[in-house]
Amino acid sequence: MTSQPATPYRLTCLPAHVVTKVTRQVRLRCDDNALVASKIEKVNRIRMLKKSSAGWILVAELRDNEDKPLKTMNVTVLARIDQNVRNTSLEIIWEVASKDTYGTYICEVVGFEKDTQSSVTELTSQVTILEEAVTTRDLLDLFQDLKRELSGYDDKTEKRVLGHDAEIASMKKQINALYFRAEDTTQNVTFLSDHVEELENQTDTVGETARSLTEDVLQLEKQMTIVNTSIDSTNNTTRLLRHDMTDMRNGFKKFREDMKTLHKVDDSFTREIDTLEGKLGKLSRNMLSQSDVQKTVDARLTSRRLGTFDKFLENFAQLSTWPRGKYALPSSNGCPLDRAFFGNSHMFLDTPTNSGGRNHKFLCESTRVVRSNRRWPEGHYCVNKVIGIWCPDGLEKGQVDLSSARSKVRKGASTSTKLEFCCKRSGSLDVAMEMPTHSRFALYRRGGRCQKVKGMRTSKKYMDVPSTLVSGVIPDYDVSSGRMRFCICHYY
Repeated sequence: MTSQPATPYRLTCLPAHVVTKVTRQVRLRCDDNALVASKIEKVNRIRMLKKSSAGWILVAELRDNEDKPLKTMNVTVLARIDQNVRNTSLEIIWEVASKDTYGTYICEVVGFEKDTQSSVTELTSQVTILEEAVTTRDLLDLFQDLKRELSGYDDKTEKRVLGHDAEIASMKKQINALYFRAEDTTQNVTFLSDHVEELENQTDTVGETARSLTEDVLQLEKQMTIVNTSIDSTNNTTRLLRHDMTDMRNGFKKFREDMKTLHKVDDSFTREIDTLEGKLGKLSRNMLSQSDVQKTVDARLTSRRLGTFDKFLENFAQLSTWPRGKYALPSSNGCPLDRAFFGNSHMFLDTPTNSGGRNHKFLCESTRVVRSNRRWPEGHYCVNKVIGIWCPDGLEKGQVDLSSARSKVRKGASTSTKLEFCCKRSGSLDVAMEMPTHSRFALYRRGGRCQKVKGMRTSKKYMDVPSTLVSGVIPDYDVSSGRMRFCICHYY
């Protein structure tokens, strides 16, 4: 092991001599060096890196907005970020030295400077842990340790045997209970098999219904064309009738006056004229009434059929291959080609630019709550939380406060000064998770590198946000000049 000059934070290794499969409790600790002043007033992140042929790789990390540290090796991690920067530390422990223990390490501490509040990064000196040859003294020490451990076995063996008898009896009871549970499980599996067969039959029925509705829509379009033509014709006829009725009434009026002027007219003739004029008015009113009734009947028929088709589309959109819940994704040259995103329902991140303009970042929002049976898989990644909606099951909430940066998240008429996330942090980054692969999509990176996805390749892009006020669980980010930069993994 080698060491280098002092820095504000120091990296130390104990014990000094490390032997493979012999040395126990190998500790590599990063903490404050009281002899050298630090520029950092508030720590944002502390992490341990190991040198490889491809560069520095992450071993362990803790951020100020997280309770548990992230690790990528089989080690125990003890980490703490305190308001007093001198109490901030990160320690990794190998129970027994192995080949993975050896190498060159460095500790990185990121935070904010007191006066300027700008981002500051401080590195420790590099520490190299070298494999040492096994000496006779090492073997003697190991022998003494084993001897001390074995000395207590004789006294404890009898007690352990008695304890094992009790454990065996308890295990027999548990086995019997599991046997009965297995019988119940077999019955449940039979029931579920029948239920699956029933669902498959229902799926066939849905397909037939869809085809039937498609035929109804085509028929409806033809009927609408006929109805529109009929309505236009009726309107023209009504206008002509009104014109003719007006002319006829004027003619009756003139005829009455001429008859009184040119001839002597008795009362019976006058009554006949009045009767004819009344019949003409009634005929006019009946024609107009029949036209209005026809329009009303056609409108109601059309509305009912269109309502049935709209309900079918709503149910059709629920049959998605994406995980359940309501959420939004960063755009990857458009939204995924899936029923979950049918309808072009979107959100926008609206932020100011350095030139005084506005920048609009497009987010793909699921049209409605996805009701598929697919759950969000194990892995390390994040999506966007929809305004006013809970995160999907199994995902944790986090947010960035945009109120001081003149930025907003827009969704239709709704706005929010918080950019919210839903994150998953379980499983391994190297175990490929299953996601829909029929079109490209994007996820926020979390855990130091992009989560693997079966059958998909990946590339990286970045998104800048003018804020550093965070809380909860959020994606990976770097800070520079008061702005956060998020890494977005694009899958294709």
